[in-house]
Amino acid sequence: MAEVWKGRHARQDVAVALRVMSLQVSKEQAWRAAFSDEIRAVARLYHPGIVLIFDHGIVSEEAAEASSGRMLAGNPWLAMELAGHGT
Repeated sequence: MAEVWKGRHARQDVAVALRVMSLQVSKEQAWRAAFSDEIRAVARLYHPGIVLIFDHGIVSEEAAEASSGRMLAGNPWLAMELAGHGT
């Protein structure tokens, strides 16, 4: 459904796991809806055993170009706490 990369949230200055929906899956509305549902469900939870969601959105043209083809413009993404590393 998605690729997950280790990164750093620029505004919050914390390590994150960046989850970007794959191109094949993102073309199907049902998968995009499931991704959005997951974001809403996890964002409402707070527990030491559940990662925090910091941000989410759609890959911009600028970000896609900066990624050297690793991300595609228009794909949904999610930045969440990097498990095992804290904030």
